[in-house]
Amino acid sequence: MMYLYLRITLIFMLIFFKGCTSPIDINDIEETEYVWSYLGLEGKSVTAVEDTPWGLFAGTHWDGVFRYDENRNRWISLGLEHAAISEIAYAATDEPKVLVAVRISREEGETTPAVIYASKDGGNSWMEWDGGIAKQKDGYFAAFSLLVDDRNPERMYFGADWGALLYSEDGGMSWDYISGDQSAWGGGTYAIALSPECDGRMWFGGTTAFFAPIIGRSEEWGKDSDFNFISRREGTVGTIIVDEEDADRLWMRVHTGGIYTSDDGGDNWELVLESFPDTEEEPVLFTGLSKNPDNLYAVGAERTPPPTPYEEWRPKFYKSNSKGTSWFELSLPDDVRGPTGLEVDNNSNLLMTTGDGLWRIERR
Repeated sequence: MMYLYLRITLIFMLIFFKGCTSPIDINDIEETEYVWSYLGLEGKSVTAVEDTPWGLFAGTHWDGVFRYDENRNRWISLGLEHAAISEIAYAATDEPKVLVAVRISREEGETTPAVIYASKDGGNSWMEWDGGIAKQKDGYFAAFSLLVDDRNPERMYFGADWGALLYSEDGGMSWDYISGDQSAWGGGTYAIALSPECDGRMWFGGTTAFFAPIIGRSEEWGKDSDFNFISRREGTVGTIIVDEEDADRLWMRVHTGGIYTSDDGGDNWELVLESFPDTEEEPVLFTGLSKNPDNLYAVGAERTPPPTPYEEWRPKFYKSNSKGTSWFELSLPDDVRGPTGLEVDNNSNLLMTTGDGLWRIERR
């Protein structure tokens, strides 16, 4: 009877708070719906994860790339320990590949011989796969984002510093600039998204040289673009998600601004989950935004007084089952430290990367 009463109360709360930008705390109701599993990589800062036919891959900050052996419940080290990994992607080309994007390297100080690496054998060996782009910059280059077009895996994109966006039409063997140089619009391209309609429309975002969040839209695979400055605050567009059912509906994460939504293809944006609530609470740094078929999820951490390191900030985890118009705060295990991102595996389970390993979140 008490459970039924709580559910009825929840319905009234949803009706009353619809459109509210502050999260609603319903931990006592929602926490029983999820099973949290710690997958390991203890002591390692996990920065990227990708579920592939070869298994689950994880990239780290200075500890390399790993593949998870589900049967033995252990991680296999695959090298690239010299690099800070920013993204991992799988390309189902004629010769399937795992691609890894690199932000910075320790091979030559802070330069890197390549910003994209590829493996055709499940991560056992790696090849430089950026077409020599990094070498053209004397190694002073960084890849912040990486995307493979699932409908045409020979088409790939990666975003880099100076607002650069590059593309490949041959599976990554060669890359060309769409935009970006030291006179261009931004300081870095951290997010890329393609329209599910495969019509050439795409979005890409990041930060300007003045640390303002910005998002661009192209109607022709990135070869033309217009830009939209987001928010009155400093920050970076770190994630862009396009609704599979409605290509004009988008969601965006600005790490020091919050979660935004657009229902007109990105012409206008509405802030739906605020980093700086109008209360005495500390601001939330949003580090991840993801969507499985049913819900949106966002993760971040509430700032604690400096000089506390990020790993000691209070982690925050939110869910929306209303396409972002309302949000609920969910409970996390006490052991979660320093969440760095959210992804979805091939079974629609959430994967939360943290400064201390990787968690999998499954619905009961």
